Amino acid sequence: LFVRKVSVHLDPNIVHMLPVRSHDDLPDIQWPDEVKISEKVDWGMLRAQAREKAKAKEARRAKMKLEKEEEDQGEEEEGEEGDDELDPEVDDDEVEPEPEEK
Repeated sequence: LFVRKVSVHLDPNIVHMLPVRSHDDLPDIQWPDEVKISEKVDWGMLRAQAREKAKAKEARRAKMKLEKEEEDQGEEEEGEEGDDELDPEVDDDEVEPEPEEK
């Protein structure tokens, strides 16, 4: 049985399984000085940051979509203005007359 002590508190049942007479006989186990231990992860904060990042990304996408739609609408309006004029490449002889209604 291998137990590594990583907490100040140790269950008494585990102490009975170890080759020591009491909890006080357990040696202190510490990390070497060169090992840097990070702080405890705050999952709530990380979730909140991820949500904010997703909202910002969605807002950028919506803005880009709106700009694209406005650009496309502007191009359509420019195309409609030219429809009133005759197409210079179409020869009048090529256009078939519409049949008369009876």
